[in-house]
Amino acid sequence: DESMLPKLLPCVHDVSPDVRLLAIQAFGVIANAKKGGNKGGNIDCTFVKPLMDHPHVETAIAANWLTFVTGTSGDRSVARDKLKKLILSKDQHIALTAASSLSATGAQGVALAREMLERCDDSLVRINLAAYLIWQRQQYAAQVIAEELSTLSDRLSWQSCGIFTYVAAGSVTHAEAGSETCETVDLLTRLDLYSMVATCEYPGLQAILKSYLRDCTWGVSGQAASIMVQEGMQTLDGLRDLLTDPSPVVSLQAAFILAFYSQDAEALSVLLQHYPKASRAMKERILYAVASIGSSDALPFLVQTLDEPFEVLRIAAARAILLLKT
Repeated sequence: DESMLPKLLPCVHDVSPDVRLLAIQAFGVIANAKKGGNKGGNIDCTFVKPLMDHPHVETAIAANWLTFVTGTSGDRSVARDKLKKLILSKDQHIALTAASSLSATGAQGVALAREMLERCDDSLVRINLAAYLIWQRQQYAAQVIAEELSTLSDRLSWQSCGIFTYVAAGSVTHAEAGSETCETVDLLTRLDLYSMVATCEYPGLQAILKSYLRDCTWGVSGQAASIMVQEGMQTLDGLRDLLTDPSPVVSLQAAFILAFYSQDAEALSVLLQHYPKASRAMKERILYAVASIGSSDALPFLVQTLDEPFEVLRIAAARAILLLKT
C-alpha cells in the first residue's frame, strides 16, 4: 500500500539493522507492485542512495538492490557495479546475500546474473544465481545447478535475509538439532533444487537423483517427505521412474518419499516387495509407509503381517489396517 510509505521512511534510518533492511525492502516491493514489477513507477527512492555504501553490509545490499530496481539509468548503473563487487566478495555470506537480491528484481537482473555466473567460482553463489535464472526461463542454468550439486558435499538449507532467500551451507541450528535433522533439511533443499532442474527437462537428472538417494540415510527420506506434505512442497516426477531401479536402496528410498508425500499406489508394490527380506526396523518403516498410502490393496498383506512374532510390527500392521481407505 503506497499510503504506508511516509510511515516507512523514518524506518530506513532506524538504529536497528533489521528494521532498516525490512523498510528498504518494503519500499522495493511496493514500488515494483505499482508498475507490475517493472521500474517502480513514480515512487522516488533516491533517499536510499546514501546507504549504498553503508558499513552494515545487508543494509548496503538492500540499498543497492532498491536503487537497481527503481533508480534512474545512471543510478542503476552505479548500483549494478556495486552489486557485482558484493557478489564477487570473498565473504560467502555477503556474496550469497547479494546474489539472492537479484531474485527480487524480476527480469531486470537477468543480464547481471548471467555475467556473474560466468565470473563467479563459488559453488553456492553459482547455485543461487542459476536458481534465479531458471525462474526467468533461462533453462541453460539447470546444468549449473546439477553439476554444482553433484560435487557439493556441504549439507544445505534455505536461509533468508528479509525477502532475499538463498541456499547456503547448513546452519549451526540444524547441526545442533542432530545429524538426522540436518540430513533431512539437506535432502529437502536438494529436492527443491532438483525440482527446479526438472522444469528444464535436464537429461541427466534421474542419474543424479539416483546417486543421491543411494547415499541417503535410511529413514531420512520418509522424514523429509513428511515435512514436504506439511509445507506443500513439490516433489519430482523422476522419483516414480526410480521405483523400478535395480538397486533396492534407490527403489525403496523413492518409494518412501512417494508414499509419504503423494500416497502413490505404485510405491505400494515396491514396499511390499521389499518387506520379506527387510530388517525388523526397516519392516516397521515400511508398514508406516504402507499406512500413509492407505490403499485397500494392502489389506491381505497387512492381515498376514498380524502374525509377525514382533509386537511392534503387529501394532504397526493393525494401525495401517485402521487407516485403510474404504
